Parts: sequence; structure tokens; C-alpha cells
Amino acid sequence: MARLDALQQALWDKAMASDVEAAREVRGVIMARCRLLGLDDRSKQSVGWTPRTVVLSAEDREALRL
Repeated sequence: MARLDALQQALWDKAMASDVEAAREVRGVIMARCRLLGLDDRSKQSVGWTPRTVVLSAEDREALRL
């Protein structure tokens, strides 16, 4: 997970700046993390589950940076 975190962090700013290739790479990292954690098996999802989007302010994003 640490390697995936490092890869995603390295590409994140470019992806957020509309770099399409970087966004594709970030998506690939996220998908790899989901596969490794077993989160991609849709048969395990509960019937009432609905995906949510989280919107953060610039201050919130800065607070999350480690």
C-alpha cells in the first residue's frame, strides 16, 4: 500500500491540473489498491450501497496532506 500511496501522490497534482495521462495513471493506482484490498468484488456489495462523492475545500485538502 505504501508503494501505491507514493505513486498516487507523485501523480496527484498533475491529475488535478487536468493532465489526462496522469489522471489515467492515478485511476490505475486506485484500481490496483481496490484489487489488493478486495474492494472490487461487486458481488460482496450490499444491495443498499450507493457510492458517494466527497468534495473538499482547499483548506481541507491542505489539512489532509502529510
